[in-house]
Amino acid sequence: MNELEFLRSQVRLERVHMRDLRALFSAALQRAVPPALLDGFSQAAGAYLVFALRRFVAQDRMHCERLAARVASASGVDATERARITAALRDLAATLAATDVATRQFAAALERRRAGSLDAPGWFDTCRELDRFYESHLVQRRHQLGPWLESYYDILDWRRSSMVDAESVFEERRLHEAALQAHVALPPA
Repeated sequence: MNELEFLRSQVRLERVHMRDLRALFSAALQRAVPPALLDGFSQAAGAYLVFALRRFVAQDRMHCERLAARVASASGVDATERARITAALRDLAATLAATDVATRQFAAALERRRAGSLDAPGWFDTCRELDRFYESHLVQRRHQLGPWLESYYDILDWRRSSMVDAESVFEERRLHEAALQAHVALPPA
């Protein structure tokens, strides 16, 4: 596996982890789970979701910046293609801004819950709000930059945009595993 394959593989794995954990999170919020068990899982899942969402926002913002710069300086890009890419990047930037706000609000609620200043019902409501946001803004508005990244990116762009390093890989895996362990404590569906 070469470096580019490794970077793309790691980013893809993180996004699969996020999708799968968010599905477990969503399902747990919809089931009749004892509050004490739901609280433990939702906090562990919440820590992972905050980490992953912050990471994805940072990665995708970098994609927006780098791809816009690449397209602007590329020769042979017709006006129609440039306009399509620019519109997609503008739409993605708006989605990222909304995701950043939602993530900040959720992270603040998680901290308040951990500090004991947010009760369990309030925390669960906040979890449901994030889940609704994810469903309406992120699942429904997937931005397909892949073909453009293939056309315009080089390895330096991938290194910068992926933000993959040993520390981030370790932290992602640690938080993901903690959330999965907390999920095991939930009663079967």
